[in-house]
Amino acid sequence: MMGLSDFLTDVARKELENLDPRIPSCCVIYIPLIGFLLSVPRFPSMVEKEDFEIEGLDFMFLSEDRLHYRSKRTKELDDLLGDLYCDIR
Repeated sequence: MMGLSDFLTDVARKELENLDPRIPSCCVIYIPLIGFLLSVPRFPSMVEKEDFEIEGLDFMFLSEDRLHYRSKRTKELDDLLGDLYCDIR
């Protein structure tokens, strides 16, 4: 049986196929009360907020050297699974 971690890894693999080839990796994370996000590494050339724009993704925030976005798929996961943390509590 596939757990949440395995499921999100699978989603990330599929998301990476649709990203700019310069993006070497990504992961899909879940943050309580925020939802599912696509996380990608920040390039040294990404200095200004405008540099964070990636076609098809909505920039959410920068944390350390990772950029976090909403994608079509993470929005679908939010709609499908909702806020897991609130449901569990």
